Amino acid sequence: MKGLVGKKVGMTRIFTEDGVSIPVTVIEIENNRVTRLKLQKLTVIMQFRLLPVAK
Repeated sequence: MKGLVGKKVGMTRIFTEDGVSIPVTVIEIENNRVTRLKLQKLTVIMQFRLLPVAK
């Protein structure tokens, strides 16, 4: 898989343990399943791996 097509659903916030608010974009990507999440605390980047789901 070289790319994804998603639809922007909206914006929200995530709060860190010390109360810092981080703005995030919510994106809908249909027919996929998240198989791994990784959060890098220093850069506040969330990485995820998707697995295509057959219809």
